[in-house]
Amino acid sequence: MEYNGLTFEYFKECLKDVEDLMDLNDSVGDLIGRYGQTHGEEFCDFGFPTNVSHIVMLLSILLHDTNDWIGYWCFERDFGKRTDLGDVTGEDGTIYPLETAEQLWNLLATERREREV
Repeated sequence: MEYNGLTFEYFKECLKDVEDLMDLNDSVGDLIGRYGQTHGEEFCDFGFPTNVSHIVMLLSILLHDTNDWIGYWCFERDFGKRTDLGDVTGEDGTIYPLETAEQLWNLLATERREREV
């Protein structure tokens, strides 16, 4: 499975990197909040949020994600962990679960095929 030179495996790896960066940013923020503030230091995000946004935007551009499914899956659905949000329903009524990177990839592929018709 490849689109625009991007394989599914690399897509999944990029999403994992985004999740790891967000987790690292949260951990650093917690540490600085706990210890740094007592020494008068201000929180510095080390550019993590900007880097994360750039990675997600580049993936969206490469995969022609015009509905921002990638951003939604990463940020709103917490990388597929927020199953309480339910499945996504396409315009034709098709139901798409979004719990895994593969399900996200398949939704994006379906939308690309529909646009090509």
